[in-house]
Amino acid sequence: MDYGITDLESDLSIGREIEFTFENERYSISRVSTGFSFTKYNEPSTMQNYTDHTELLGNAKIGNELLTDIFKERRIKIEVIF
Repeated sequence: MDYGITDLESDLSIGREIEFTFENERYSISRVSTGFSFTKYNEPSTMQNYTDHTELLGNAKIGNELLTDIFKERRIKIEVIF
């Protein structure tokens, strides 16, 4: 699936949840009661919480890389979109 930053922004703005793989690791962006949560699978210590999708897109990182840059460069593989 060809999925980039515009797709991510659109899907998050309507409350969708996304699971994807980056560098052989699986991640999820999920809706929670306080906004959105970004987490590496099976590693609760990596959880990053944001009040809305705009804050998530401006701040979420994997290591030192912004999530938006990773999506802009299409270096992810979409696993599931809810």
